[in-house]
Amino acid sequence: MPRFKAGGDPRTFLDNVKSKVSTYVGDDVFAQTCARYLLYLTSSDYHRQALEEEFKKRAKETLTWDSCEAIFLQIALTEQERINQMMDLVKSGRKKDESYRQFAMRISRDIRVYGIKNDNEVVLSLLCGSVTPGTLNLMIMRLAMDNKDATRFTSINAFIKILSILVGPNQPHDRIKTDSSDAGPFRNNRNGSARRFTPKGHRPTQKGTPQSSASPIATSRHQSSQSMPLYQCHKCGPNYSHNTDGHLECENCHRRGVV
Repeated sequence: MPRFKAGGDPRTFLDNVKSKVSTYVGDDVFAQTCARYLLYLTSSDYHRQALEEEFKKRAKETLTWDSCEAIFLQIALTEQERINQMMDLVKSGRKKDESYRQFAMRISRDIRVYGIKNDNEVVLSLLCGSVTPGTLNLMIMRLAMDNKDATRFTSINAFIKILSILVGPNQPHDRIKTDSSDAGPFRNNRNGSARRFTPKGHRPTQKGTPQSSASPIATSRHQSSQSMPLYQCHKCGPNYSHNTDGHLECENCHRRGVV
């Protein structure tokens, strides 16, 4: 089992505690006793004593693993060290085959665990740089739809909220999911002029070109569904958002998988 000694890497220690202990005792048992295991595996007298004091303050609370991580990092790292580690995580950007929603969920959890303030301009600037300029402009347009006076992101939570509704990364272009009733740049492509002016039951064809029996819209939907990976979660079953082995947080059961 991992042990934390003075001068050790707290982030690596926490990741090892979660993966190894939960594998040994099971997710349900670990969720109920994570604070006790974290205290037991902390060998440094200073950190263990500080941890005990923080847990006593929250004796009436049911501590989740996220709460335990946040408390431990606040003890083991200074505020600037937590910000620096968060900056390194943001700089790494979106992982290969990671959807925008998964990226947003991962960043949201790290922001919460590291105790980063919602208006931290340095982290917010790095987050804006983690997406392409075209995607960022699209996100700002969506932000302006929610707040007419907004011309840029000033809140990390607002950035993560809009990032989580982006479609990707399997789509050929970055775009935001919206209802067909939305107006302006976010209007659904199905409301395009080609469909409006096509007589019912007929589609324009060029001379000598056979007319396809399949609707381009239906074909596009079929291709999109084929390109999306199907994950497996032992709590939620087959899904398109997370898997158990990817060490990601489940949006339904709020548990994390095992590396």
